[in-house]
Amino acid sequence: LKTLFAVNCSTWSPAINSLPGNLTIPPTHQACFFHLQTTPLPNFPPDPRRAYQRLGIEIQILKQPAARALINSNSGQLDGEVNRIAGINKEYSNLVIIPVPINLLEGLMFIRTNTDEPEKQKDLSSAVIGLPGELNLQNNTQGLNRQLVASNEQLFLLLASGRIDIAITSRFEGQVTINKLGLTYPPAAALVKKDLFHYLHKKHLALLPKITAVIRSMKEDGELELLKAQYLAEFL
Repeated sequence: LKTLFAVNCSTWSPAINSLPGNLTIPPTHQACFFHLQTTPLPNFPPDPRRAYQRLGIEIQILKQPAARALINSNSGQLDGEVNRIAGINKEYSNLVIIPVPINLLEGLMFIRTNTDEPEKQKDLSSAVIGLPGELNLQNNTQGLNRQLVASNEQLFLLLASGRIDIAITSRFEGQVTINKLGLTYPPAAALVKKDLFHYLHKKHLALLPKITAVIRSMKEDGELELLKAQYLAEFL
């Protein structure tokens, strides 16, 4: 049985949970994952392609609005999620976490010229802050004078124009956007740090121990960090 998704992305055929534990999955089988992105970059480093290649599985990563992607992944229309914080499976119970962090979300502050760096989060109360609406930092900024924007480009243009005092976004996407716009805003302190994980839909539960072992091996031998460094070098 072959199920087609958007952008010609399909699940494995036959179903992965019907395969014996020692059977190699043919390389033509595909999986489709959602990947949260707020800048127009090919992929946020590192994505799990290399890990799945070791299992003979080709994956495709789609960009969708964050809320819709979770609904699609939880329903089984997509095969899982790439970079998500721990705990989303409490609400989206069909998603199963791969219990090895593959990335780190650092919500860094980029501060407007002539604006003092706040020493503590409570000191943000007097500042106008901006952050991408899909960035998972909204809970950390509730009650503050904030503007949610559609993209990092819009965020740093607001900062450059003086319409906000502090921009909050990830280290990687912030630096890429600053370079692209020709601006100079060194990152200040991190507002929050959160590990990011890969999730699978429960229909692929039999794959969980295999992909967990591969990702853990890549993390322990430094390959994940090497892939991330190589990717950063390409864009920064």
